[in-house]
Amino acid sequence: MKTLPQLLIAVCFACVCVVGQTTKQDLNHKIVAHFSATSEPAVQALLRLGREAKMPLGVILADQRFCEIKVNIKSEKQSALSILNQMVSQLDGYKWAIEDGVVVIEPKDITKAASEFLRLVVPRYASPEGKIEAQNMYLWMDVRAILRPSEGTALHILSSGADVTLPPIDVKNESIRKNLNRLVLRPPGGAWVLSPIVNEITTLKRMPTFVMSYADEKRDSYDVDCTPAN
Repeated sequence: MKTLPQLLIAVCFACVCVVGQTTKQDLNHKIVAHFSATSEPAVQALLRLGREAKMPLGVILADQRFCEIKVNIKSEKQSALSILNQMVSQLDGYKWAIEDGVVVIEPKDITKAASEFLRLVVPRYASPEGKIEAQNMYLWMDVRAILRPSEGTALHILSSGADVTLPPIDVKNESIRKNLNRLVLRPPGGAWVLSPIVNEITTLKRMPTFVMSYADEKRDSYDVDCTPAN
């Protein structure tokens, strides 16, 4: 007979542990002591806000011009909701909403190809314990098997014993969008960014998503690829 801790671990592995899902009320109650951005690239400012507010985040790029947008914000003891609204108001053509407990910033007119990619259902997404970047690559392996089944799916994924690891994932019949949200909902949260997708998704040459965990070391900037993925 399993003990309670063993049962909890089993449930966690089967369903994927998640951090408390964000609501608009949570964002309104979450006070950020200090946040400022002076002509900072919007995507970098958004990732930094997500990290500082521990706000699970998704960003969908319409085109590479998004990374040329600069934002200016200076706030003291304001809510994460207020800062987020100030930031998105400077992103012409974008909106935000809470989806599956994740704050998602996306174009008001998302491209057909990007929408098709995010809606694509993955029969099974399984990844061992590891860094979030590696788990993102396992997702790409499963997606590539759908888009180009005649090609091999083997990937060489490097990892270090010193890396912060996240629990394994094993879920079935969920969209890429939901799987990305699952990735960043696990404690202590994280963010995903979808590079522009302008052509048919079968022509994708790389996984078009950047992911980060808030457990990783803080950086001054993040290597988001704003160029089209196909």
